[in-house]
Amino acid sequence: MTTTTTSQSDMMPIRVAIVGGGIAGLMFAIALTHSSDSKATSIHLYEAASKFTETGAGIGMFRRPWQVMKRLNLVDLVKGMTNVPDPEEDLHLAFKVTKSDEPTSKEHLEVFIPFGNVTLHRVEFQTALAHYLEQKAITTHFNKRLLDYAVQEDGSILLNFKDGSTEICDVLIGADGIHSATRHTMIKLATEEAQAAGNDELVKQLTRPGVKDPVWSGTACYRCVFPAEKLRELNPNHGTLTAPINYIGKDRHIVCFPVSRGTMINFVGFVSHPDKEGTIWEGKTVEQRTHEDLVAAYQGWEPEVEQLVKCIDAPSMWTINTLKALPICSLGPITVIGDAAHAMTPHQGSGAGQAIEDAYVLAALLTHPSMTREKIPQALKIYEKVRLPHANEIQRKSRENGKLYEFVPSEEYPHLSAGAKTADPDQLVKEIVDVAKEHWQWAWTTDVETEKEEAIRLLEEGLKA
Repeated sequence: MTTTTTSQSDMMPIRVAIVGGGIAGLMFAIALTHSSDSKATSIHLYEAASKFTETGAGIGMFRRPWQVMKRLNLVDLVKGMTNVPDPEEDLHLAFKVTKSDEPTSKEHLEVFIPFGNVTLHRVEFQTALAHYLEQKAITTHFNKRLLDYAVQEDGSILLNFKDGSTEICDVLIGADGIHSATRHTMIKLATEEAQAAGNDELVKQLTRPGVKDPVWSGTACYRCVFPAEKLRELNPNHGTLTAPINYIGKDRHIVCFPVSRGTMINFVGFVSHPDKEGTIWEGKTVEQRTHEDLVAAYQGWEPEVEQLVKCIDAPSMWTINTLKALPICSLGPITVIGDAAHAMTPHQGSGAGQAIEDAYVLAALLTHPSMTREKIPQALKIYEKVRLPHANEIQRKSRENGKLYEFVPSEEYPHLSAGAKTADPDQLVKEIVDVAKEHWQWAWTTDVETEKEEAIRLLEEGLKA
């Protein structure tokens, strides 16, 4: 009798719960359906909102996540939204950089890298993913905000939602963003386990500020997307009309680039308070601001910045919260991906890209032909081993880039921050760009396919053992 019950259980589909319908959750669902046997998995996606919605404006995509898009046959989905580098292996303009916190314009330093950088309107991209997913064998539930979860005696996971409902799954993928309830519960339970085991070092790592709950990066940003035609009327030769530009200055900088095939301009204006990094932000994370606020923030900057500011009537101000490097991102049959695992500052333009890479590697493990319920924790630990160190390093480099762009004192590059008032701004910008390019080399010298293959190798070796 027992043997029959076990056999029937093994034949039942693995119940996959994805919490969060942003880019991370949607990409994981797509990756899972791309290679999985629909009879082997039952996929449910739980979204807190009443429909798929996305916050933010533009995103960038370097070669690594673009390769994932190609392998999942998603390129045609976004070709109408952006200009794809051709040929991809050639050097392409990624962005331009100029020191702009003075009234006189400086030379724009052009940065070329293999493949370059694909820019997308975040809402358009997320909407396209959601529509694509409608054709796949998954069940979507809206108005489902996760409160916490509990692993039951039989190994299944009980999900508790804010509306009082519950669901059961075999594996939980937390794609619920920086304020992840999945991560919060996972870190809490991991801390209790480490305390019970007397693992003081792990307890110390798990209880650091910025691990269970986010902390403020010390930076906020003005955000807006506006019609390119407004800028063209002011200056038909404005650099942002054709390429991403990073206007840098002391304690603030601006990143602008065209989206929606050049019809719109994405504006992000950063304002930093370095002494506040690591503190807890107590106010609203998004607030409306006035045109006058924006003018005051960049008073005395070069003409191209003044022209950008003139195009913006009422920007929103976003507080940039982040996580510290997590020591773990999986516990038993639960894991987190994307911002839930490694929310970072946007100064590498790689937050969305890292979510895409997480989704790709994790889906490859969970759709392995030998995958069973019992092997899920092993697969999730392999995902953690392969992906978390890489994502944490990108998180660190993104933070360093932000300091470079705003001449904030850095232990690693003290001479660059000290040179903020140098008589040779062009040389200063060149040195900053050289360091930033070093931080970005992973984007074109490595391939996420290698990480996927390593993850599969570790899984298969573990199965043999």
